[in-house]
Amino acid sequence: MAIPLRVTLFDRGASGVPTNTRPVDLNARIDSYTHTITDRFGFESMSVSLPVTLDEALNWLSTGLMRNAFVSGPDLETVWQGYLSGVSAQIGQKAVTLSLDNMANRVRCTYTTVLGTAGTTSSISNTTSQALYGIKDKVVSLDASDATAAAYRAAIVLADLAFPKSHEATTAATGAQGDITLNLSFTGWYGVLDWLVTSNTTTSTAVTTTQVGTLIAAYAGINNLLSTTTTHITASGISSPQLIAANTTYREAIEDRLKLGDGTYPLAWGVYETREFHVDTWAGSTPSAITYVERLGDSNIYTPSGAIIAPWNVRPNAISQVGDLLDLAAVTTAAPDASARKYVGRVTCSISGDQVGCTLEPSEMDSIDTRLAALR
Repeated sequence: MAIPLRVTLFDRGASGVPTNTRPVDLNARIDSYTHTITDRFGFESMSVSLPVTLDEALNWLSTGLMRNAFVSGPDLETVWQGYLSGVSAQIGQKAVTLSLDNMANRVRCTYTTVLGTAGTTSSISNTTSQALYGIKDKVVSLDASDATAAAYRAAIVLADLAFPKSHEATTAATGAQGDITLNLSFTGWYGVLDWLVTSNTTTSTAVTTTQVGTLIAAYAGINNLLSTTTTHITASGISSPQLIAANTTYREAIEDRLKLGDGTYPLAWGVYETREFHVDTWAGSTPSAITYVERLGDSNIYTPSGAIIAPWNVRPNAISQVGDLLDLAAVTTAAPDASARKYVGRVTCSISGDQVGCTLEPSEMDSIDTRLAALR
């Protein structure tokens, strides 16, 4: 059975910038499909597998990484968006895998001399890799060293990591090549916020969500991979210092601010349609506002009015209620999680053969940082 979604990939643009050129539709060939969406990432991950020819496998391995992926539903609604971050092909006894995860094409080294003096080398870059994928930083360190040795270390790391490479073992053996299966792994655009490091010496305070908008714009000025619109950023109403320690990733800087919530409740955030950053009110702040209804012995998910929601259209940061259970605790308390009600932090949609399913997972907002923010 063909999956009921349209999975389209587009050419990788210069410096990894997503394009809408030369679309390739995969849905008619896909054997399996899975995506996840979370309340602290947005579109998080997506993977598909499909049979391919040898030439197709080699083409995906050589030119596939960083292609822009767009998944739409039967009503042309956006289901998922992201970029191709990993390609794996099983070609006979040879398993070939390439990934952007460990790639780095701009490197610097921090060091401490034997006298305890700290220093940092200038960044060195592989411009060929940057022209393909955009800039991806890595900061390494040396102790009891000096600037010369630290520069050597940065150069060695850059030479090793400038391009994606395979980490799979291969086997030399007799036997038929057999069918070739291609596995494509995608990451939501929020993931690129881990690629660059930043800093800020300003100690004055500013509204946390205003700082987030500023950070997104600064990131896009280096890697033009995210929208700079702040339309979907709900103001937190609280302020924090703008200071950012050296070599902090943009993701860390953004999350440090958003983890403060709105002063009373946590926030939900992530990158969604058209690579736009969202900051939203936490659905757990109004637990009686039910978004999804589940029923015992029923594989469907419903709206409170009884309409069926397609599994691929379910999103996190929502309250789900098991409609068959009389939950007195949910009626009498303000807790978002009760015996028949839960806050949904992650959703997983899986399609394989004639099986279509959706898993609603509880919140991952269980760190001490979040708990403290919720109590303020």
